[in-house]
Amino acid sequence: MSLRQPGGAPGGLFGTSVAISGGTIAVGAAGARHDNGLVYIYQREGTRWKLSAVLTDPVGDIGGAEFGAAIAASSTSSGPEVLIGAPRWRGYGSAFLFTRGSPGWRAKFQFADPARKPNDQFGYSVALRGSTFLIGAPGTNGSSGQVYS
Repeated sequence: MSLRQPGGAPGGLFGTSVAISGGTIAVGAAGARHDNGLVYIYQREGTRWKLSAVLTDPVGDIGGAEFGAAIAASSTSSGPEVLIGAPRWRGYGSAFLFTRGSPGWRAKFQFADPARKPNDQFGYSVALRGSTFLIGAPGTNGSSGQVYS
């Protein structure tokens, strides 16, 4: 199996991050759209993977946000979820939780950097398991870093 960026535009950095859970694959392209970033969602159909959605920053294009630089995926009783990091969102970073329901994927929650300090890189790394999430911010505390839950 091989997945490629639809349209194949150079500089999109397709594959910056990847996550899989059950029948869902999420692929980040943090360099797409002038570093605003995109996340491509693939669903398993039989033995093949089919592009089912392209997710963008739900708050709007924030120049250079690098949406999709980090991704985590989980399956819950209400369906698949993906946690997406955007470590340069507004200069300090953010993370977004998306869920799949009817009619499709939607943003459920935004996690903002509690300190809101430039270069915190909140969302540089993310983890998700059920209702537990972790968000890394390596630029906080004078670059000694911090993980939030």
